[in-house]
Amino acid sequence: MESTHSIGVVADTEFGAVRGTLDGSTNVWRGIRYAAPPLGELRFRAPQPPPLAGAIVDATEFGSQSPQPRSSVFSRTAAGRMHEDCLTVNVWSPSGGTSRKPVLFWIHGGDNLQGAANVRPFSGRSLAENGDVVVVSVTYRLGIPGFIDFSSFATRQQPFDSNLAVRDVIAALEWVQSNIAQFGGDPSRVTIGGESSGGAIVTTLLGVPTAAGLFHRAIAQSPPAVTAHSAVDAANTARTVLAMLRVHPTDIHLLREKPSVALVAAAARLVAATRLSEATRPSEARTLSADAGTPFAAVVDGTLVPEHPLTALENGRAHRIPLVIGSNHDAATGLAAVLSSKHDGHATTTGTDPRLAALAIADAHSRFAPVWLYRFDYTPLSRRAFGSRAPRSSELPYLWGALPRGPIARLEALASDSAAQRLSARFQHRWLSFAKLGIPTHAGGEPVWTSFDEHRATMIFDGQDALVDDLDAELRLQNDTARQSAGAPRH
Repeated sequence: MESTHSIGVVADTEFGAVRGTLDGSTNVWRGIRYAAPPLGELRFRAPQPPPLAGAIVDATEFGSQSPQPRSSVFSRTAAGRMHEDCLTVNVWSPSGGTSRKPVLFWIHGGDNLQGAANVRPFSGRSLAENGDVVVVSVTYRLGIPGFIDFSSFATRQQPFDSNLAVRDVIAALEWVQSNIAQFGGDPSRVTIGGESSGGAIVTTLLGVPTAAGLFHRAIAQSPPAVTAHSAVDAANTARTVLAMLRVHPTDIHLLREKPSVALVAAAARLVAATRLSEATRPSEARTLSADAGTPFAAVVDGTLVPEHPLTALENGRAHRIPLVIGSNHDAATGLAAVLSSKHDGHATTTGTDPRLAALAIADAHSRFAPVWLYRFDYTPLSRRAFGSRAPRSSELPYLWGALPRGPIARLEALASDSAAQRLSARFQHRWLSFAKLGIPTHAGGEPVWTSFDEHRATMIFDGQDALVDDLDAELRLQNDTARQSAGAPRH
């Protein structure tokens, strides 16, 4: 890497040199390939290394986002175009500070159907500069190309792989291990973080044996559940998708020829059919099912994901690394429901309440590794008038320091809200100190955030932060009683 930090700074990677740009005092590289385009014969296959570049590659513009519904809030706020050639990372690295900085690797949410790493309000510059860390965001395959497992119909002539989105994220983490030092990062201090379905990928990766050593701390914000379908259920869903696309299982090769717009349309129909099926189930079953409401999830395939992630966590077979996990006060309602007049994929949660999911994961993992549990409660005055309390995703502008910009900030009227600005600084500091030290320390004056342990300590982020023992005891006990009454399985 060039020793001077200027516009056009060049970083060498194992696949060729990339030229970024300068944003304030932060060097930024956008749209760096970490895998080959998953097109043609590579469609529905595990990610492969990108081609070697013969010349310096321009990395000043975001890459494409994974194809998704045009009505998506994310598709309206993201930069760039949609295309299946989307396997890229973005890197923000402060030009000063230490030479080997901790790395914060971010996995976006969106119900595994939508979302992007190039949403304009969520630039990594604020985190990078305030914490002297390298921030990496990743784009991965969504919807049918990323989460529907067609491997049960594969043949020797027509191979198909499972868990493609999870494999994409692993490939990006492998790229980080091999290349991030060239961008000023320390590959031995990588923290993975994600929100909503991105948080579910985080907790899934905790139980993936081949991901060992690729990350060293984890943050899961509002994971909808540790969702992983069985191989049988995944095969049934794949058969349904083939029928929607009018592809016979014996002609599985035709799946690679379907245009992406057809896959996006089929994904929307599949979500609608899943919700209709879910609505006809008894209410207690809808509440208790960890896999309810989404056809797009990881699959217990016996290879990459050998067992249900929660089982791995409960039995100590998950990676025993520090974990910050939590949810929002109204975690079952998505912020996109407020931003959009249409209830698209990110608007609501029909499965397990993220607050219960976070509690279950914290209970399991805290027996083997340090866990810090939180709940985000802060609600601006503009939201309180409508009776809403911190819906899912509402913490993201505070984490990314995006309060004065973008549609979320305008809706919240946060630019002049000094309490929100102070909360953003505190919230960022906790996450950044965890990435640097493995402990979410306070900046001064706030309560000490003790680990979860037997007291189920929970940090409430609000106008004034507070530490409370067993905050969601009533919710937890109600759920336990309902499970016992219904005879519901643990997963």
